[in-house]
Amino acid sequence: MRKQERKKRTSTQLDALLKYVIADLEKLDNQELRTFKAAILLEYLLVFILAKRLNVAEDDLPNLDYADLTTLALAGSAHEKLRAKILKVGEVRNYLGHYLDRDVWLSKVRELVSLFGLPVPTRDDQLLLVYDLALSDSYIQVFLAASRIASVDTTALEQLVSEKRRSEKAILELIVKGSPGKKGTPA
Repeated sequence: MRKQERKKRTSTQLDALLKYVIADLEKLDNQELRTFKAAILLEYLLVFILAKRLNVAEDDLPNLDYADLTTLALAGSAHEKLRAKILKVGEVRNYLGHYLDRDVWLSKVRELVSLFGLPVPTRDDQLLLVYDLALSDSYIQVFLAASRIASVDTTALEQLVSEKRRSEKAILELIVKGSPGKKGTPA
């Protein structure tokens, strides 16, 4: 088995990784590029989680595709809903990478947004704003799972997440105000 070269990360570096990711994603104003970047950044965390769960070095893990890595890292009933969401992020990325038809990709974006229980606007510009929130939430949920597995105190992070979700709820209300779509269902 060929050893996979990976950047070494420890549990104390999760905070630095999160700050890097947030800064990196905030610079992107292109949802297509964000789709690829978010999936790559999720893979970093999934490798961290799987290595911690198996109590092995990240370099000792075999090279796994996104779906297998997600399934193994987030195995178990405690992560069932999160696993489905993160697998859908990978599916959205794959549709963007393999299909030239933007409407096909947007249909997968709608499925992802719906899976997160977010409103699904009919207008593409509004949909992509809500999609950004779903990507952000997916990363935060995986980061929290990684922090718990690494036995890192997540109290402060969970408070920030709670505040962020309150802000996002207000933003969502503004985005979809007047939109005929209902929560979790396409308009």
